[in-house]
Amino acid sequence: MRSKQLNILLTIIISTLFLLFQIVSPFFKSSTNEIPFNFTSSISRVYNLDASIASPFNLERLNKFWFYKGDLSIVNDGSILQLTNQARPDKSSILLSNGLGDNIINDFEIISTFSLLGTDGTPETPGSKPMGDGMVFFITPDNSFMTLKRDEDIDEYTKRTGILARDTTLMGIPKNLPGLAIVLDTHKNSLVNNNDDIPFIDLLVNVNPNKQEYDSESDGSKTTAVRLNSEHIKLNKSILFGQEFKLRIIYMESISFLKIDIQYGNKNNYWIELYQTHESIFIPKNMKTYQRFIGIAASTSDVTETVNLVSIQTNEFHYFNEEDERDPHSRFKKDMQLFLLKEFGDQIHLEMNDFKRQKMIESQPNYDIQLHLQNISKSRKSNSFSFSKFLLIITPIFIILYFGSVYIRVSMKHVSRVKHFSAKNGMLPM
Repeated sequence: MRSKQLNILLTIIISTLFLLFQIVSPFFKSSTNEIPFNFTSSISRVYNLDASIASPFNLERLNKFWFYKGDLSIVNDGSILQLTNQARPDKSSILLSNGLGDNIINDFEIISTFSLLGTDGTPETPGSKPMGDGMVFFITPDNSFMTLKRDEDIDEYTKRTGILARDTTLMGIPKNLPGLAIVLDTHKNSLVNNNDDIPFIDLLVNVNPNKQEYDSESDGSKTTAVRLNSEHIKLNKSILFGQEFKLRIIYMESISFLKIDIQYGNKNNYWIELYQTHESIFIPKNMKTYQRFIGIAASTSDVTETVNLVSIQTNEFHYFNEEDERDPHSRFKKDMQLFLLKEFGDQIHLEMNDFKRQKMIESQPNYDIQLHLQNISKSRKSNSFSFSKFLLIITPIFIILYFGSVYIRVSMKHVSRVKHFSAKNGMLPM
């Protein structure tokens, strides 16, 4: 009898624990913001030398892999490629990959290092001298406008493509050049002599040169190209005083992902996110060669500045996994998302230390501390809510188990007493 009841007790406990696991486990599954402890990425970062450039700069290297024209010069013993100089007004320069080598970049990261100088004073005590006009970092499917010299060739090209090859109002490049443009504006055209809001960035995508173009007179506000940011993305004024800074573009055509970050050289090397989207977005590429060409341009007018390029580093992300042949695309997307989370997790939202958070605010005007604190609060409430559910579910189960075990123990003692009494009085147990 005792053995039978023990078996019943064990069966109840095992069944209860199994039921408990089935009920509670969904609350503790890995979310999209967590990396599985056993995650091994099938994504590899591969450096693309053909789409990169760094010091020492020399004409042989430039001539081999890049188109260039305008006021471009190599300075500082070859360590800097200067696009504009604050001593020379009404000048512009363009540097654009020429397509030789590997320019088929679909999933990639580009880190560009620059410096700007053109105003008096310091970030702490800024002067009043205006500077301009700015610079643009761009990725385009068409670089052939750089090779045109004769007027008739330019006219035929414009008629055929719609691209205004003679125009330079987008910081030195045609205002309707297709592709992605990251426009860094250092002079406000819409409010003369009012530079309180500079510098700022606009992110543009042009897919139709016949209908879409940048509008310089409104500082991009009336642009007909797709403007990814609803308002100007304000940057820290420290970049106006010669400090090196970096722009990082992460684009994953395979999962429609675009992320733009900035790193200020004097702000503890934090990567600060300026823009991110998982929405369907496509940076145009050449439909014949499938290439995307990387470029940078800068221009001055009556106001001037020095724009220096220090380096462009391009990395591609390649997928190496042939294990899951049943659904390789699904596995690829999952691996890519986990890789992005592991490599480029949103640094702003991961910074929980108060000191670092304050440094973020000082570094980036666009950083919304209140929104960040709200997100933290929501996250904590969510975790607390899940734990409350867990307690709500597990408490009654343990109460049932406890009283069930008490009942079985009492029953077993009762049976034992009955047996003892029966044996003592010569009675057969029932």
